[in-house]
Amino acid sequence: MLATVTYPISKDSILLGRKMNKVGAGMLNGFGGKPEEGDSSLFHTASRELYEETGYGIVVHPLDLNVYARIKFYFHNSENPEWEVVFFLAPKFTGEAKSTAEMSDPSWCKISELETLYDEMLPADKEILTRIMRGEKFVGHVRFSADKKTCTELQFDIVNDESQILS
Repeated sequence: MLATVTYPISKDSILLGRKMNKVGAGMLNGFGGKPEEGDSSLFHTASRELYEETGYGIVVHPLDLNVYARIKFYFHNSENPEWEVVFFLAPKFTGEAKSTAEMSDPSWCKISELETLYDEMLPADKEILTRIMRGEKFVGHVRFSADKKTCTELQFDIVNDESQILS
């Protein structure tokens, strides 16, 4: 299943919320979800999902999003990915985030202090966010254990341009 995750950034901070349900419930994460009918691109999906999951608070034009990664997530011994997620940063936006049924407690966190929050995130987020914050563009895959709590395999490959992420 295809999905997006977007992280608004402002100067030296990143906006995170706590997922309320589904994979990663109770963990800190970016804002995102699946494409819907009417979404003209993954950029549009990311923009719409950010708006919805921040309580109709954060508005970003799809063209102001920067794409950084496309990761396939496999669970246990599955040959097919359960999720394929495209990751974005939103450096230009308006509005303020509010808690929703999907994401609670949106909070600005210092990028330099992200390391202190990794225990409150999904297992692969440390590697993914570290690479994104370094400005790397990459594709890859992550395999989780049967309980979906441990990464058993991580592989990332740097790409030269975003077309390799979006294809």
